[in-house]
Parts: sequence; structure tokens; C-alpha cells
Amino acid sequence: MDIRESITYLAKEGELIARARRWLGQSRPVEISSAFFILIFLSLTLLYMNVIPSSQLLLARYIGLLLLIVLARRTAEQIEKRGWILFRDFLPILLIFEVYDGLGYLLHLINPSDADPVLMRIDRLLFKMDASLWLEHYTSPFLNDLMHLAYFSFYFLPILLGIVLWAKERRGAFNRLVLGATGAFYLCFIGYILVPAAGPRYALAQIYQAPLGGTPITDFVRGFVASAESLQWDCFPSGHTAVALVVLWYAFREERAVFYLLLPIATLLLISTVYCRYHYVIDLVAGAAVAAISVLLADWFEFLSFEHQNRGKK
Repeated sequence: MDIRESITYLAKEGELIARARRWLGQSRPVEISSAFFILIFLSLTLLYMNVIPSSQLLLARYIGLLLLIVLARRTAEQIEKRGWILFRDFLPILLIFEVYDGLGYLLHLINPSDADPVLMRIDRLLFKMDASLWLEHYTSPFLNDLMHLAYFSFYFLPILLGIVLWAKERRGAFNRLVLGATGAFYLCFIGYILVPAAGPRYALAQIYQAPLGGTPITDFVRGFVASAESLQWDCFPSGHTAVALVVLWYAFREERAVFYLLLPIATLLLISTVYCRYHYVIDLVAGAAVAAISVLLADWFEFLSFEHQNRGKK
């Protein structure tokens, strides 16, 4: 490579770096966060490309999601119509479903062993029992329905608070909620990859004496969860715990009336994760830690973004 080619190469590199900096400066923290985590999964796919079935399709999915983030931001800024603004605001939530759907290809790559025996030993060491087996003594058709409805509420908690904040045009609060909740999801996804575990409903299936099914409500919820949460090894940490606690935190900070509405529902949800045999207790402890980390990172990231915008105005 001669001097002229070197100068041309460096100029192109400098242009790419300048474009990346402009994108970072113009993007919301939640868009940068989503792109960062998607790049992590894309990198894992590249690293294990030879052993992942349909790896090229998975790569195309992640690249498409990254392009969608860029497209949504640019289109919403240029057109400035309510529909595009709505799409940009809720896109990070929609990305979660797509990323989760592709996680099955990445499980058992870094850690090929199931972690259920280890998680069970930790529960027995800390709590001297298997909590879901202990709760089996209190099962009843009424409690089965109540706990499964509480577990089912997980799919609506962040959406409910998000709609309230968005409808009140509290965009800053809305963006903080989405940043914290999506961060919790992505951290849980990484946990599933590092610590693949199926949960007590599979690991202890031969020991349970009282089946949880039998009523229309319980059977519906269990069927819905089986189809919606298609991954078998998505137990540690508890995403239900992490996201529910993040939602409670932002509801307490931003919309106190919604907090008092959600508090009893979220409390039952946490209990239901063990009662319904989806999680070990240690999963909930880890989920609470993920929630705390997600909130702290979201606040820190928002502070950095605010500082960067202030420097740009000076």
C-alpha cells in the first residue's frame, strides 16, 4: 500500500468514525443500548458460526434489527408524524421479541452443561429445601388460577406503565422506563446463555405429587407460556422478577398512583414464579440483582447522554 492509498484508507476510516460519533450523539440512550446488546449477540453468532444451524439467517436477523434502529430514528426525525414517533418510541420493546426468538441458537455454546443441579444445590444450601416442592402442600384450584394469572400479568406490566407515561406525553420518563426494562431483558438473555437452566418444572417433574393443571385459566396460561416462551433453558436469572422490579421502580419514581396499583400484582407475580414451578428461589435473587444493575446503568447512561448533549450545545 503506497502513501496515496494509505491516505485514502485513513480518510475513509475517519469518515466512518465521524459518522458513528454523529449517530451516537443523535441517538437516544435506549437505541444505543439496544444496538450494543444486539452487537453482542451478533458477535457470538460470528464466533460460533460453524456450529450454529442457519447461522447466516441469524446474522441477517441481527443486522436487520440494527438497520431498523437507524431507519426508525432517521424517519421519525425527518417526517415527524405521530405514527413514526410512536414506532420509534416502542421499537426497542419490539426488538426484545426478535432477539429472544433467536436465543435458542446461542444456548449451550459457551456453557454446554445444564445448570439445574447447581441451582438446586444453591437453593437447598441457602433455604434448606426446594421451595416449589414446599409450596406444593398449599396448591388448590383457586391458588393455581390466581398464581398463573399473576404470572401472566408480566406481559402487561411494562406495557401498562409505558402507555400511561406515553399518553401523558412524559417522554423522558417513558424513555427511562424503556431503557431500564430493555436493559434488564438483555442482561437476562446473557444469563440464559451463560447459565442455561430449564427450571424446576422440568428438573423436578418426577417428584411433584400435585399437578398444577386442570382448570381452564391455569391450562390457558401454561399453554400460552409454553408457546410464547419457547426457550426451555431460560430460567436463570428470572426475567419476570427483573422486569417486574424495574417497572415497580419507575412507577414509584414517575407515576405513584400506578405504583400502588401494580405493587400487589407484582408481589403475587414474584411468588408465582416459584409456585408455578418456573423458577428456583436463587433465580429471583439473581433477577433482583439484574433489576438493580439495569436501573443503575440506565441512570448512568442517561447522565452521560445529557452531559454529551450539553457539551454539544456549548
